[in-house]
Amino acid sequence: MSPNNALEHNDVIDKLQYYVLNSKNIGKILRTQIKKPEKIKKIEKQKVKRTNYFVPNKEDVLFWIFYVIHNGIDEYEMFNMKYKNSSNIEKQMKIDYIKKIRENKVLFKQHKIQTICTCENDLLNEKIITFKTFFALCLLENINVMYVEKCSYYEYIIDEDNSNVYVLHKLEDGSYAFEMNVLEEIKKYYKNTKLKMVSYCKHIQSLSFYKIDEVKEIAEFLKVPLVNSSNKKSKSKQELYNNISNLLLY
Repeated sequence: MSPNNALEHNDVIDKLQYYVLNSKNIGKILRTQIKKPEKIKKIEKQKVKRTNYFVPNKEDVLFWIFYVIHNGIDEYEMFNMKYKNSSNIEKQMKIDYIKKIRENKVLFKQHKIQTICTCENDLLNEKIITFKTFFALCLLENINVMYVEKCSYYEYIIDEDNSNVYVLHKLEDGSYAFEMNVLEEIKKYYKNTKLKMVSYCKHIQSLSFYKIDEVKEIAEFLKVPLVNSSNKKSKSKQELYNNISNLLLY
């Protein structure tokens, strides 16, 4: 072998040392493999935390939450893939629901809903539907809903025989989110730790409806202090009621 060939041969061997499974290289491989799964686990954990809450990337959030509850998340994603500009399709769906509302006036009377004109106006003329219209749509499609706020909740049960209850959250910024795949234990937790609302648009009754002991009971449930911190005197019925009302509002 010539001197030049020997040098080239040695150079190739040196380069191949990086790929040889000796103790030095095995150590490098193990150290690299140990670090990577930690990053992957953290990313996966973050994704799991976020997948339970769904907020549609649409202007009319409540309408599209209703759509997902009724049709499923897969149908919603397929809709988005099929229609890049969905405003005309959304408008047609809303018009179809106006027709369905008019065909089911007896159903609305049975459930004491007297805001059909408001619902029709929301669906036809407004960019976003109101809460009343959301629940009207749920009534039409026989959908049970639990509405959850920071300190309160309301159950809108259309079908007593259907145990499937969908959970809608009002977030602190005033927006809405649909909680998917909610365990029964979580629903029970909401019921046990939050005050049941009088209706989906009314947290509590007027002050005159309650006796002082009833107001105190609500205050204790919500962990509202019964005594003024400044003078250590018991709060009046009005003071407690105001504290409760303020706590229930965002």
